[in-house]
Amino acid sequence: MRNIGHFEQADLRVTDLGAASDFVINVMGLEEISRDENATYLGCGYDNNVDLTLVKGGTGVQRFTLRTGDGDDLDWATHRLSDAGVEHELLTDAAPGQTNSLRFTLPEGHDMELVTVQDNRYREAYRQQPARHGVTPIDGDHINLISSDRRALGQFMCDVLGARVSDLIVDEESGEWLNCWIRTSHVHHDVAAFPLRAKGQSLHHYAFEYASLEHMQKIVDPEVASTRFSAHTLMNQCTWVVGFLATIAKDRAQVMD
Repeated sequence: MRNIGHFEQADLRVTDLGAASDFVINVMGLEEISRDENATYLGCGYDNNVDLTLVKGGTGVQRFTLRTGDGDDLDWATHRLSDAGVEHELLTDAAPGQTNSLRFTLPEGHDMELVTVQDNRYREAYRQQPARHGVTPIDGDHINLISSDRRALGQFMCDVLGARVSDLIVDEESGEWLNCWIRTSHVHHDVAAFPLRAKGQSLHHYAFEYASLEHMQKIVDPEVASTRFSAHTLMNQCTWVVGFLATIAKDRAQVMD
């Protein structure tokens, strides 16, 4: 298998782009890389890459990306998609800092891209970042999708892209895949999929990486908590942020144990 690596970033749709952008910048501490009338491109600040894009209009996942090492990896993936009869498109400059990308649609409908980036520096997570307001994560960690067909998604990623299933919950009677966790890198999962509960859903949660349990404790810092409470009116637009705050603490604590 070629070098299809870690989860890179996601484009998430929001109903109020201005309010959602202010929340992620001023409460969570992400840095604005670029902005236009339809999207805000945000990064955690340890490199120059986009970790999260907020897109105007609607809710849910517009696309998500995994990073590849170089053009040879994209060529390998292009051939794999062609052999599997999957339509795909090669793009340049799909987002700030992303040089090339290979876009295609997963069998159950999510848009996915493999990307190369300009800034391939190693994240030195032990180095203290300049003081910023908010909980300021290190990087994007994984995405958990809402999927109408978890088996189709998981088998496609394994058979075509060389991914691995880390964990799987199967209904004993029907054999249906209920939940699956998939890795393309060294972590437990880069992508996961849970069942569809309501028409139109596409996102369960988006999670960020933190350096330590002490780093995560900033989530409940009184100043941050106060600001987060005052931003309650934004929650209808940013429910995925609440999911992140609840999920990442449990998930990374388990990994750290």
